[in-house]
Amino acid sequence: MLVEVIVAMVLLAVAVTSLAAMMYSVSQSGMKATGNAYRNGALMQEVNRLEGVPFDSVTSGRPAIPRAPASTRIRGPSPLQNLLPTW
Repeated sequence: MLVEVIVAMVLLAVAVTSLAAMMYSVSQSGMKATGNAYRNGALMQEVNRLEGVPFDSVTSGRPAIPRAPASTRIRGPSPLQNLLPTW
């Protein structure tokens, strides 16, 4: 009886340990996907801004559109800032 309980506890410990490693991997993938979503949102905002510029106002030799000030740039939550571009 005691041996069966010990074997069951060892099997449960092995199963829980492997599930914990899988959960860590899944959470890391989720963090990366969230960072990619923020990056894509920032890029789409820039594309939409550039699409709104009249073609006649674009000149060669100098940029027609100034860069956005630092206070209006999109930033992600602090755990994901390393995944986002720092323009």
